[in-house]
Amino acid sequence: MEMRRGFVAGVGAAVAIGVGAVTWLEGPGRAWSLAHDPQLYYRCLPFKWYAVKANVPGSVPERDTLVKFENPEQVVQFTGEFNLIKIVAAVAGDEWRIEDNKVWINEELWGALHLNDSLAPEDRGRPGRWIVPEGHVLVMGTNPSSFDSRYWGPLPTAKIIGRAYALL
Repeated sequence: MEMRRGFVAGVGAAVAIGVGAVTWLEGPGRAWSLAHDPQLYYRCLPFKWYAVKANVPGSVPERDTLVKFENPEQVVQFTGEFNLIKIVAAVAGDEWRIEDNKVWINEELWGALHLNDSLAPEDRGRPGRWIVPEGHVLVMGTNPSSFDSRYWGPLPTAKIIGRAYALL
């Protein structure tokens, strides 16, 4: 019981420090929430717990930030109804392509398409070259088995709930 109490206190302290640090960096005034990665086996990012700061309507996230978002309709059948957290890998105007089962963003290799063989043909990442349209971003995980924009394309920025900050 004592060990459990210490663990809970440690997690609470980490959350408080994380939220405090982010508030200091970003400023107070917007709603905060705590989120976790529910994908226990195929974790798409290296962390499990996140502080999420509510999105300002109309704001556009920057490349390389973590965002929490509502699942696009075509994704719900694979991941369920819960919201996801991924990295913004590309923003409007960036070029992305799929070639030889790999994803390239602005001519830099992002990663492979490890799930292609296990998905139905209509859900696979298809070869091609595209520009991320206005009002959209590409969101990706760091795990090569992440089910993300490499398979279902750009995410409308209106689906973004907020910016996520890794805690643990």
